[in-house]
Amino acid sequence: MPRILGVDPGSRKTGFGIIELDGKRISHVVNGRLMVGDGEFADRLKQIFDGLTDLITRYQPEIMVVEQVFLHKNADSALKLGQARGGGYLCGSQSATAGS
Repeated sequence: MPRILGVDPGSRKTGFGIIELDGKRISHVVNGRLMVGDGEFADRLKQIFDGLTDLITRYQPEIMVVEQVFLHKNADSALKLGQARGGGYLCGSQSATAGS
């Protein structure tokens, strides 16, 4: 039964959901948001990293997918989302989950 972690990265709110597949059946495991403070951007990235690491440790997903950044009007926001996305990939690589 593969367990999949989906991540919707954001520099202030990072959404997540975990499902489990059993043949054609999909079961909800947990979902929510990682809320980060108003501190320095590097500190917020660390909070996202720590939160995702905790989720991976607690729920042991075999696969992790991270939402892509679409088109963003504000270049600074797009860069921040890209950096938050990179933090998600780092968590996945350290726990041997596949990211896409």
